[in-house]
Amino acid sequence: MITGKSGSGKSTLLNILGGLETYDEGDILINNKSTKTFKKYDWDAFRNQYVGYVYQEYYLIEDMTIAENVAIALKLQNYSEDDINERVKHVLELVGLQDYSDHKPTEISGGQAQRVAIARALVKNPRLILADEPTGNLDSETGKAILELLKELSKERLVVMVTHDLEFAYKYGDRVIELKDGEIIYDTYEDDLATNIYEGNEDFTNVIRLPKGKKLSSYLVNYINKLISENDDIYFLHLGETPPTNLDTPSMVEKTVTP
Repeated sequence: MITGKSGSGKSTLLNILGGLETYDEGDILINNKSTKTFKKYDWDAFRNQYVGYVYQEYYLIEDMTIAENVAIALKLQNYSEDDINERVKHVLELVGLQDYSDHKPTEISGGQAQRVAIARALVKNPRLILADEPTGNLDSETGKAILELLKELSKERLVVMVTHDLEFAYKYGDRVIELKDGEIIYDTYEDDLATNIYEGNEDFTNVIRLPKGKKLSSYLVNYINKLISENDDIYFLHLGETPPTNLDTPSMVEKTVTP
């Protein structure tokens, strides 16, 4: 998950990773190969072979059926008709839309339209899915369903998603990168910060594990405090290896806390 406030550089970073924008310094490695010498056709080949895109807007062609919208990328690459039909059927089943293949985009909901966009990204069987605010136009429940789908897909391929919703980022992300003014200010993995059950002590139900020795960003502090204020369960802020036995209620985390 790539997160941060508006203007922090989230979408720019995603576009650079997909070769849609160029970088000025540093390097991007693809299969341990530097892209510094990549030409336009190299990036085109990379996107065609490895990358599937999912955007906040669905970009579906209204006078085409769902199946035809999903098949576009394969037709442009001259796949056989039998291969196209087989792949389209498979990905529509994967996103739960196998019964909507003959529908038009105007006949389905926003959540279903986003599933079509995901199916379109998947039809080439890409190793990398780049998703830019895919839940931005959806209600919270539908958004959660889309995130659950992307989470499931991430078991077999890399999914890099941009979101401004920090709660979604930490709930569904295996790694969360927070940006501010184009720079990474926080980079953590699931094992470093996870909400889970602390089984060693009945006095504590939900546990937020904080990475030891890292200063928290204000964005992350606000997220943790939101969790504390909205839940009746005790949230223990894990500052060491074992929790104290005399913690009754949690305190709000201060911006300057260094666990």
